[in-house]
Amino acid sequence: MGRPVTVARVLRLAASSAAGAAAALVAIVSLGWSATPQATPLPRPKLSLRENKRPLSQADLAAAAAWARRFRSCAAARNLILTEPTIGENEVVITGPAGQRITAAQSQKAFACGVKVGDPPPSLTFALLASDRQLHLYKPRACLLPAVEEPPA
Repeated sequence: MGRPVTVARVLRLAASSAAGAAAALVAIVSLGWSATPQATPLPRPKLSLRENKRPLSQADLAAAAAWARRFRSCAAARNLILTEPTIGENEVVITGPAGQRITAAQSQKAFACGVKVGDPPPSLTFALLASDRQLHLYKPRACLLPAVEEPPA
C-alpha cells in the first residue's frame, strides 16, 4: 500500500505546483509571448521540371498511360484532337494535333475531362506546362507552387 495522505504532503504538493505555475508565468511574461506566429515559410526548392520528376515504376507507367488514354478519349468526344500519349521514362505526355502546342481554349475544353475521368492515379501530377504547352503526367519530387500567405480574417 502507499503512504497515507497527510496534510503536510498535500501542502508540499500544492506549494510545488504553485511554484511551477509562477515560474512558467514569469518566463512567458519576461520572454514575451507573441499572439501571431513567428514562423516563416520555407523557401521553394530550386528544381527545374526535369529535376522535379521521380522515376516511375512499370505499374505507375501503366496506370498513368491508361488514365491518359481515358483522358484523351474524353477530349476527342468534346471535338478536341490530342495525340496518343507518349510514354517516357518518368512521365506520360499528351500534345496537341501533330505535336503542336495546346492553346488556352483547347486546355479549357480538355480540363473539363479531368472531372469526368477523375483524378490521375495516386501521387501523380497532371499539368499543362507553360514552357511547352503540353500535358504532362508525372510523379513530382516536391511541390513547386508558391507559398501564399492567407489574408488576416
